[in-house]
Amino acid sequence: MHNFWPCPKQEFMDTDATHVPVIPGLPDEISLLCLARVPRHHHFILSCVSKTWRALLCSQEFLQTRQKYNCQQTWVYALCKDTSKWNTMLCVLEPQPSTRSWKLICMVPTPCPKRGGMAVETVGERLYLLGGCGLSENATDEVFCYNASIFHWEKVAPMPMARCYFVSASLDNKLFVTSGLGITDLSPNSWDVYDPSSDTWHSHKNPMLTADIVKFIAFDGKLYTIHKTAWNNVRFAGVYHPSNQMWQGMKNEIARQALGPTAVVCGSLFSLEESCGKKLMMWQEENGCWDTLGRLSDQLAKPPCLLMGMDRSVYVVGKGFGTVVVFADTAVSGAGTGVLLCGSIFPRQDLMDLSILSCHAITI
Repeated sequence: MHNFWPCPKQEFMDTDATHVPVIPGLPDEISLLCLARVPRHHHFILSCVSKTWRALLCSQEFLQTRQKYNCQQTWVYALCKDTSKWNTMLCVLEPQPSTRSWKLICMVPTPCPKRGGMAVETVGERLYLLGGCGLSENATDEVFCYNASIFHWEKVAPMPMARCYFVSASLDNKLFVTSGLGITDLSPNSWDVYDPSSDTWHSHKNPMLTADIVKFIAFDGKLYTIHKTAWNNVRFAGVYHPSNQMWQGMKNEIARQALGPTAVVCGSLFSLEESCGKKLMMWQEENGCWDTLGRLSDQLAKPPCLLMGMDRSVYVVGKGFGTVVVFADTAVSGAGTGVLLCGSIFPRQDLMDLSILSCHAITI
């Protein structure tokens, strides 16, 4: 478990006369080139050195330098809950073969551990924990942000409306939330958008003709909306265009599988079918249908499972953090041939009692 410090607000390359060099005796530009090449699992140690180094890890210069010199690394972050102890924790997976295992890294801020119905999304190097409610607590508008660069939680601007058990998505460096339960009956008919760059929310009237949305899918620069009517359990779909803030209906076939776990990898939408074993499926936009790519073993990723995409792979994360890694290119080329070839991470017996709420990839 880590302790956390706030990220300094100033840029690390300060031109003030009192400027402290990142590494004494070296120009800051050279220090940046050196430290940007340090593997990510050492970044917590770097953040302990000084306030100047913590400011460096937060800076856009640092992130851009790692990207420029191909030093970026992607980790998987999972939010999980121990319902017996009312603890909510953040776990991380380093996908590199030499260190590939799930680790507990920190607890989430109080009072989040006792809440249910929270939404979890990522923008850039930040993970957001939004809303929720408890057994003795009404829905809240609170939003907490975890900065993966410096291992730090902080509160950010609250949502315009308290919500729990609502729908959320991340698209074009913004967060979208709608629907759910709240203190008032206005939640289903409002559509709120958060801009992390300015730490501000903007509210919009629901652009959809119906409010019974149960899922967002950020895909192909648009938000696909999956709906399920309460009176007859009918599923249908629509698509929202952020550029003109317009929503329109579409063919309902995408809604047939999209209520289950979904992930976008290399511009393609994948879904996991768990009703009869595990089948990985891919959405075919041209034909307007779901194609079965193959079956997955139930021995490693035991249900309930979550799906997420990273690099060119689909990660299936099950109970105890047992994980199956499917290489998307291989799965697509051998579609329908039987059991899919994949990598795997064995479940941890000491984590079997944890419920996994969400999985997201963050690249630094």
